[in-house]
Amino acid sequence: MKKLKLRGLLLLHIMLAVFVTGCKDGQGENADAVRPEVSEEVQAEDRGTESAESSKEAAAAEETVSWLESHGLVITPQGDFTYQTMGVDADDNDTELFEVPSQVKVTESTEGVEDGYKQVTAVFTEDMINNIDGGYWNYISAFDRYTGISFEFDTETTYTDFGETAQKDGFVTIGSGKDTYSVAVSQNTVNDYPFIEESVTVTCPESYDGTVFQIGRCDAAQIEKFMEMDMTARLYTIDELPFYGEGYYYFAYGDK
Repeated sequence: MKKLKLRGLLLLHIMLAVFVTGCKDGQGENADAVRPEVSEEVQAEDRGTESAESSKEAAAAEETVSWLESHGLVITPQGDFTYQTMGVDADDNDTELFEVPSQVKVTESTEGVEDGYKQVTAVFTEDMINNIDGGYWNYISAFDRYTGISFEFDTETTYTDFGETAQKDGFVTIGSGKDTYSVAVSQNTVNDYPFIEESVTVTCPESYDGTVFQIGRCDAAQIEKFMEMDMTARLYTIDELPFYGEGYYYFAYGDK
């Protein structure tokens, strides 16, 4: 079985209600003539206020649109789904795409981590019965919904259980502006052919709600491009990696 492991694994709605009230005091012959003029001034001021508030609303809405939303990516509800990926033969050559019936469950827990942190874990159970070639490529990882930053970090990685468990050493800080988060990532694989259970765990602050998990197709050409990237240079958004576009699913805790 061949697979790509995570390497070095991150309105305001302002409504202003302006109430304009007036009363007819009946004083003087010009009372009725004066009121329309005052009303027009108030209406003009009202329109200016509404226009300013609309601009503020638009600006606030733009600021609150996440990277995920701005790129048209959609969170799929947890449960059953099917994705396609590439089969590979004994010589690591691509063979053909096949369908992988799968299930996913995303959980959160504060057990076993230091105070103020939590672990968000996605467990993918994949049925490889359609994989007639015996091996396959696929891509599973996580990223930050607010910035699109991939949790593919070039940090020191420790592999255990014959390479099936990858634990990243230390945290990496992601984010932009005033909002930053320190995250660490690990991956585990359990092979009970034809069922493969793959899990990705993100350790992050309890207040952080930006973890999105990604799964989908992969082939040798994509892997080659990925391995040519210098992951020590900087952090990358997921659209800068070869694993982006059609053929991927996205999941999050609470399906949001």
